[in-house]
Amino acid sequence: MYNRFLIIFLSILPLSLLGQTKLALDNFSKDQKFDKSLIAAPIWRLRGSVINIDKDYVGETPTTQNVNIKLPDMTGCLDSAYTFLDFNGVAGIYNKSYVAIIIANASLRQPMKIWVDYNKNLDFTDDGNPVTVDPNFKYIELTFANEKDTMGTIIYRLSRFDFNNNNAKYPILLRDYYTKTFPERKLVWMVDIGFRLQIFKARTTDFIWEKDSFTLGLYDGNLNGIYNEPEEDMIVMGDYKSGYISSADEGGAAEIGPNENYIIHNGIRYTVKNIAESGRSIELIYNSSTGNENTLKAGTKLHKFKYKAADQNTRHFRKLRWRKKSIIYFFNFENEDQLKSDTAILAKLVREKHYKVVCLYYGKTPQRVKNLAFNTKGLFTVGYSKKEINHNIPIDRIPTAVVLGRWLKVKKVVNSLEEFR
Repeated sequence: MYNRFLIIFLSILPLSLLGQTKLALDNFSKDQKFDKSLIAAPIWRLRGSVINIDKDYVGETPTTQNVNIKLPDMTGCLDSAYTFLDFNGVAGIYNKSYVAIIIANASLRQPMKIWVDYNKNLDFTDDGNPVTVDPNFKYIELTFANEKDTMGTIIYRLSRFDFNNNNAKYPILLRDYYTKTFPERKLVWMVDIGFRLQIFKARTTDFIWEKDSFTLGLYDGNLNGIYNEPEEDMIVMGDYKSGYISSADEGGAAEIGPNENYIIHNGIRYTVKNIAESGRSIELIYNSSTGNENTLKAGTKLHKFKYKAADQNTRHFRKLRWRKKSIIYFFNFENEDQLKSDTAILAKLVREKHYKVVCLYYGKTPQRVKNLAFNTKGLFTVGYSKKEINHNIPIDRIPTAVVLGRWLKVKKVVNSLEEFR
């Protein structure tokens, strides 16, 4: 009887208490570039029932072709135009990287009507009712869904540009660029006409685990409404309830790989067990916010492998195998104070104790790694970690310093270099 009650009790325990939790990613969050975005959608004049679409690119020069479209009922509409928005989630019958849009009353002071060719068949009569937009609108939002998993979406926010004194020349530069790049098309672009594009492509939730809290989510890197594609999409983090995700430079993004995925936040490792294709949920496993013990133990011998330095040249760790004293230091930019303290200690070890030091950035390649390499004045090598290295040297916290002896044998694994001060 006791065992039966125990089984029932365990079955109703929250997954989080058992060290596993499934999080619903119900929100869209902004990335750091969202509010500063000056991406524009050039609006082209619609001539009859023909639009000019991108066919291919020769280098950076686009080649285009004219195609016939099936127009919706546009009774009473004047001054019509078309544009394109990037979306890779529908194959359709034309270039899969964008979706065509028809705009009626594009430059008149009366309500606009917008038709989106969601199924990309050049027929604007089978995609539902148009979106009607008041001339004084603040912004509108269009949702694009992946054709195979319609739960997987991104959202475009379209608004007008605020052409103030700081960017008064911007529309002129845009007009010059688009006129030269697409001579077959004619712009419908007065000073105050044209869409500013901002994209919601990060699905997130605010996450609390004992003493740790942050925004956690998934980022659709290739704009197709699918959020779990290796080498394309990312697991992202940000400050708790900020509504923003952090940039890769700040250690706030981890590229999704084909095998095991995990993130490290506040010195704690979370293993990602499952990512919903639609980006609507993510499963984590973790036991305690006191942090896991590093799985790399003293006495372990590291395999020889390559890494890319900040100067983009490939280096070999095998060069460390003859050294009596060397350190591999894994870092990100999440804790600037500790990074500053640790690099000062590493510089001292190089100068006074003759250590050989290699510092590897744990994340996607940022400009700040090059800056760090420059500022350390060649005392130690600065480079980039990658999936293969992360699996060969399994660590559970950032920063981590792996102290080595000869033959790449691990002497010690520490999360703080204070003992070497």
